Amino acid sequence: MSDPRTTWFELLANGPGLQRRFESHPLHLHYGTDHLSRPILLLRVKHQPDPIRLGDAVSVEIGERPGPHEWAMVLTLQDSGLTRTFVDLCVDIASRSGAAPTEESALGLFRQSLEDFQELLFARHGSEFSLEQLRGLVAELCFALEIYAPAHGAHNALNGWVGPFGAPQDFRLPDGSLVEVKAIHTESRSIKISSPEQLDPSEDAALSLVTIGLEECDPNNPNSVSVPELITQFQVALSHNPELLEELDLRLKSLGISHTYPTLQKSFELTSRHHYQVAGAFPRIRQADVNLGIDQLKYEIRLKALADFEVRSVPNKAE
Repeated sequence: MSDPRTTWFELLANGPGLQRRFESHPLHLHYGTDHLSRPILLLRVKHQPDPIRLGDAVSVEIGERPGPHEWAMVLTLQDSGLTRTFVDLCVDIASRSGAAPTEESALGLFRQSLEDFQELLFARHGSEFSLEQLRGLVAELCFALEIYAPAHGAHNALNGWVGPFGAPQDFRLPDGSLVEVKAIHTESRSIKISSPEQLDPSEDAALSLVTIGLEECDPNNPNSVSVPELITQFQVALSHNPELLEELDLRLKSLGISHTYPTLQKSFELTSRHHYQVAGAFPRIRQADVNLGIDQLKYEIRLKALADFEVRSVPNKAE
């Protein structure tokens, strides 16, 4: 049996869209390259796999495949400097799961291997949230609980919250529309866009950008919010359904804060909420305009440039 590492590196050297199946593996597990020549690990299964997040360096996408009814989970390396590490990791995952006698047990070992890797990545992540990351998490929770849930229900807000699983946008709502949420503060002059896909989805779906102003404040401020308070609010709203509580915990695990979120005590006051339609001449970089030789593209958009695309302003919490 040939070493899949050797074959994988040959595929990487020979161009995009080249894949091979792991030999004698009980799962439909493939390795190779995507259309941008990035290393990928592809799993094909009959039922929708549970989502998981593996950090910024490895994106995880889950989608239903056309034709025969099956689902695909695709792990894509986003940082080319980690290619050898990613290849070694994936081959190890394939080796561990490939030793199982049945497809069902192999799938269980595959999932466990991913969770072990996730635990390694996020073992200390919860206690190391930067102020910017904390603001971003609070903004997403505020959108879910204070903007979307009142009209559509906490269960729909939870099911739509796909950002923790590494999706390009923070929310994929039941009607198919997409929402990207950005936290800003009084000194913000621009917002950061982490990839061309974030404001230019490959699917034909309505896309909105929501900015939420958050200022640090005293926890005694009657208008203050914090991560523990918002998560508790989410838990209370979902308390009638244990499965939804498990879904919430799955997202917290993907963020690395399932057990440590009570330590994220910093408080914020909501100062503004604005909703923009991302369409037409909206200032953004489209995927089609990015040369295939460019990787890890990030950019910023000036807040002043968004004014013409605002579709509604949401009143401040205090109003």
